[in-house]
Amino acid sequence: MKQAASGLVLLLVLTGCGLSGGDALSGDDKTAAENIGSGIADSDTPLSQEESDCFAEKLVDAVGVDKLKEYEVITDDLEYGDDLGSTAMDEDDADGAADAFVDCVDIETQLKELTVEQGEQLDCITEKLDDATYRALMKATFMLDSAAVQEAMAPIQECQLTGLPTEVPTPTVTP
Repeated sequence: MKQAASGLVLLLVLTGCGLSGGDALSGDDKTAAENIGSGIADSDTPLSQEESDCFAEKLVDAVGVDKLKEYEVITDDLEYGDDLGSTAMDEDDADGAADAFVDCVDIETQLKELTVEQGEQLDCITEKLDDATYRALMKATFMLDSAAVQEAMAPIQECQLTGLPTEVPTPTVTP
């Protein structure tokens, strides 16, 4: 379970936000989204190009180019800054980023690919990781709020014990 939780947090930190297809964006917004999407997909992330592009477009739409420059997600030249997750977003921007991520990334599929957990533990994780928990976890991740990440992960960490015996055998001592 610790591997699953660590993998989930790693997945969350390695990604950003956007609108799928790029048709709704133009000018600098479109350029920034294309560069972020390519940068995420080219990095060491498990996201597909399609997920990366979707996330990047929705991120640009939700947060805006100027704020993404402030967060060093993109440079002044609109290139991907590779610093997504190193500068804490304010609450409103983190909400937008979390919504974009949840809209674009199928966490259940990602978890199955990231974890070595099988059977009951993976079922438990996917059951407890509902949209509200997923969004709260993403928001906390984008805000770099470790206490809120821990709080959002609490229900998922309960899955660590799934499948283990409920009673601990006690040794019998014979005289």
